[in-house]
Amino acid sequence: MKRISASIMALLVAATLIINVYTPESHEQLSESPTRRTLEHIEYNGFNTMYKQYLDKQRQQAEHERKVKRQQALEEAHRLYDMRQAKIAEEQRRKALELQRTEAKRQAERQQVSRSNDVNLTQMTMLATHYGPDCAGCSGITTSEYDVRNTIYYNGMRVLAAPRSIPLYTIMRVTYSDGTTFKGIVLDRGGDIVNGRLDVLVASESEAYRLGKQTVTVTILKYGKGR
Repeated sequence: MKRISASIMALLVAATLIINVYTPESHEQLSESPTRRTLEHIEYNGFNTMYKQYLDKQRQQAEHERKVKRQQALEEAHRLYDMRQAKIAEEQRRKALELQRTEAKRQAERQQVSRSNDVNLTQMTMLATHYGPDCAGCSGITTSEYDVRNTIYYNGMRVLAAPRSIPLYTIMRVTYSDGTTFKGIVLDRGGDIVNGRLDVLVASESEAYRLGKQTVTVTILKYGKGR
């Protein structure tokens, strides 16, 4: 019985020695082998690389979406601007056409009124000749004592020489066969200006020869009081 107890005691002593030799620090150092640490390092670096790639991809995608939105906004702004300009141009064109129609209508009305008034006015056909202020024997001063040496107009009207049957200062409209028309005033006479004859003052004798004789329609607009 004492021999068995001694054996048991020896086993207990040996176990105690073994436990003291393998301390917790030594156990932890043994459990963390160099191979495991290397694997963990590789896994960590791989995760960082993948995560960085993911973030870069997200940033690139976000930047691309921003560029697309900016481009779309710019195109929409251009579209709206073009629409506005086209609308303004169309409105201007419409107003111009409306103005043209209004002016054409007014012109037609004026012509109609003029024709209606002409019905009640004295009209005649006359033979028109022409003379210049520098003609032979001309002084440049009309019978009404108006100086025509520097102008062929009187208050915007052409100067005319007419027969004595038409009073001085009579205002008339003269229309040529080619449609040329103007308003004139009788301020002059002439020795060979007889009934049915009208002499129109022009800038020079050369122009008078060029125009020659022409048949014109004369409409008396207002009779003058001079003789």
